[in-house]
Amino acid sequence: SGFGALVANYARVLGLTREAGQVVGARIRDEETGGQRDIRANVVVNATGVWVGDLQMASKRVRLRPTKGIHVLVPQSRTGVRNAITLPTKDRRIVFVLPWGDLSLIGTTDTNYSGDRDRVEVDREDIDYLLEAVNAGFPGARLFREDVVSAYAGLRPLIDTGQARESDISRKHKILTDPDGLISVAGGKLTTARSMAEAILRRVETVTLARAYRRASVEASEKAAIYRTALTKGSPLFWSGDSKAIELAAARPVESNGDLAAAARRGAKYEMAIHLDDVFVRRTGLFYELADQGARFAPTVVDAMGAEMGWDAERRASELERFRRILGANRRWREAGREG
Repeated sequence: SGFGALVANYARVLGLTREAGQVVGARIRDEETGGQRDIRANVVVNATGVWVGDLQMASKRVRLRPTKGIHVLVPQSRTGVRNAITLPTKDRRIVFVLPWGDLSLIGTTDTNYSGDRDRVEVDREDIDYLLEAVNAGFPGARLFREDVVSAYAGLRPLIDTGQARESDISRKHKILTDPDGLISVAGGKLTTARSMAEAILRRVETVTLARAYRRASVEASEKAAIYRTALTKGSPLFWSGDSKAIELAAARPVESNGDLAAAARRGAKYEMAIHLDDVFVRRTGLFYELADQGARFAPTVVDAMGAEMGWDAERRASELERFRRILGANRRWREAGREG
């Protein structure tokens, strides 16, 4: 947003609006208030991942084959990994083991998925698959489910190419323009996100006949150096990379437990954090880096956000209950493991 973008969190696209058969915008619903409004645009880009087909014209809908991937985090002391490595799996794939602070990030799986796209969860078979690969590569690690600090799952919006094995499906992306002018992108992966974005903007230029983007005058490496300096002075709580967060981190080093309250207030004031899970999951990442997913700090965060946003006792209780539900869903695989 520091470069001029307007970002709207908790804004659901109910549908596209058209005039003379051409897409001219979208109908948006504020998920917090229920209010609706139409937003107009010269060009609409549909970059909605596994939901991309929901907005396309039926006759032009891209055929996806979503696959589920999970990651787990375990103590770095158990793997000893200080640099990124790859390990083979029994089904002739590879998994990565990456250093992640005091933890090791292990992933990923690649399995077909046909369930609810809004409720993608880790299961114990996913966990066991990754731990087996690491234990085979590092017999001394002796990792068990109980050693997993946290785990999370997501869906890849892969284009169905007719391949039998999930890992054989192409990760290449496609940019499609429907007759109604909607530009959609399907396929791809996180590591190609930057090049995908540039390709989309080049397509936008063919529609608008105007320059859609410009390259930043500051090199990415220079920005990264600034970011690293800020984090060194601050703490992992300034994980979001937002320019305001970097500025605050550099100016006011984080030192103690009160830092989480400060991060929560900053998230509410500058980063459109509306719920507790915004802070724990999407602003600080502590949801995945703490063994209890931040449960013990929830009262601290709810009080800090409540003070910033004027929450009454009822809203604070509601936020704590919402966080408990999210925590329960994320940890459901643990309960399934105990039942098994």
